[in-house]
Amino acid sequence: MEAPVCPEHNQRLEKFCENDQEVICLQCERNLHRIHQCLSLEEAAERKKKEVSERLETLRKRLKQMNKRREEWEETKDYIQTQTEQSEAILRAEFEELRAFLQQEEENRVSLLKQERDVKTGVLTEKIHDLQNQIQTLTKIIRDLEASVRQKDLLFLQDYKHTRKSSRSNVLEPVCLRDILINSASHLGILKFQVWKKMKNIVKFAPVTFDPNTAQSNLIFSESLTCVRYSSRIPVPENPPVSLCVRYSSKTPVPETPERCVNRVCVLGTPGFSSGRHCWTVDVGQGQDWYIGVARESIQRKSTVFLEPAEGFWVIGRTGRDSYWAQTASRSRLTVKQPPQTVTVEVDYGKGKVAFVNDTDRTVMHMFKDKFTEKIFPYFSPGLYQEGALSCPLGICGHSISLLMD
Repeated sequence: MEAPVCPEHNQRLEKFCENDQEVICLQCERNLHRIHQCLSLEEAAERKKKEVSERLETLRKRLKQMNKRREEWEETKDYIQTQTEQSEAILRAEFEELRAFLQQEEENRVSLLKQERDVKTGVLTEKIHDLQNQIQTLTKIIRDLEASVRQKDLLFLQDYKHTRKSSRSNVLEPVCLRDILINSASHLGILKFQVWKKMKNIVKFAPVTFDPNTAQSNLIFSESLTCVRYSSRIPVPENPPVSLCVRYSSKTPVPETPERCVNRVCVLGTPGFSSGRHCWTVDVGQGQDWYIGVARESIQRKSTVFLEPAEGFWVIGRTGRDSYWAQTASRSRLTVKQPPQTVTVEVDYGKGKVAFVNDTDRTVMHMFKDKFTEKIFPYFSPGLYQEGALSCPLGICGHSISLLMD
């Protein structure tokens, strides 16, 4: 094959102009490119191949990230299906008690659950499809670049502009999807209260419920999302006591979505608050290791920080048989005359107050005074698994409803 020549001077192409990024002859170098940086073909090819190789490595890493994210989304899609099946089973069990009155209501709620599943799995299906298209595009770019690097120097440099342009194609980095899991709290939380007009005599109202999508993966919940305890892979007894929490999660590891807390054994409650006054009562029972209170929305959920107001936590807790603490900056020990069975958390958002009342003797165990600048959520951390036994659960106490009709 005859070597290409300069179309203007009909001379051999022996140089590469860095300024114009093109192959030139010696006559071109002396004339139009005399003030430009010109390199021999060998030196230029070595530099440019190194540049393309570095870009190639970056793209390979991006491809690896995409494949990993696709696998994560596939697993999340399966987990959503598991959540859907579990939620449906719980919904049906709850509605069995109300069957005579609420059969139509049951089917409506199951339908809403499945609609959410369809929407969220549809979003994931679309995202996975888009990601697959990007993966195919990126794979083609990588193949083309690999082929380009294998070319002879002259041909490689002649194609270099196109090669460089294709290597810089806009391939988006895969993003994290927020709130992609089934919103179990909206379907299962205070379920009976949502139909209180028809079943007012048997309804117990819990002002807040646990949000399992924020929970550390070892926590297990009651069907109504008002009881939580730590599990640590403990086998459940064949004939568990009535108060035993049942696991509300997949047998496989739960997806580590942005809203999930992984740095502490804790769970947030729902709803959150950005105004007004609120209260709820927590059954701490005989637990010797627990923390309750409120936390701001922007707390660190993936790394460990101190439980203190500066980090967005206004909580008290118990550690050991008789040690009660307020998690202030210097950690204050509380004086408690009678151990509480239940503690009421009272929040006044506007005044920045969080009070903890010992319901046993109606004394205020501690009060935080601060200024809230963002949405806050109920915070719960039950005791850990210790000495071969299930830890004591934390429960949100329900209240009977009195209904006045106009």
